Amino acid sequence: MFCNNCGAQLEEGTKFCAVCGAPVQDAAPVQQAAPQYEAPAQEAPSYEAPVYDAAPAYTPAPAYNAVPAENPFSGSVLKWGIMALAFACSFYISFLGIVFGIKAKNTAADALAANNGQPLSGKAKVGAILGKVGLIVGIVMTAILALYVLILIIVAIANS
Repeated sequence: MFCNNCGAQLEEGTKFCAVCGAPVQDAAPVQQAAPQYEAPAQEAPSYEAPVYDAAPAYTPAPAYNAVPAENPFSGSVLKWGIMALAFACSFYISFLGIVFGIKAKNTAADALAANNGQPLSGKAKVGAILGKVGLIVGIVMTAILALYVLILIIVAIANS
């Protein structure tokens, strides 16, 4: 016999279900339970790895607004530009500002050629600007020095 409330198996003559406590008066003898349906045994499906087409060769997208690689001449351009401006600002050796300014300009041209026509950036750009400023200041200061020396010579000749 089975309980009509919970389905637990009951012994003959039981008045209450031992599992759920429901009265067994309504329980009817069950002859034999129908066999449960069992699916026919099947083999486990075999797994085969999917086959993909060969991946195309990697081609990077063109980089717009990308930071260019460091120019090999950028350090030299910066060095010559700093030296040009530093020497151009000193009165008695301002002619060295002209020399180093020209050297910075030539090195900046080499850096531009190595940059494949792309504009200079970073250290090379700063060095080129400093070189131009050093060249201009060197020319002005050398001209002032030349005038100063010329005035000293004129005064010396006039006093003799």
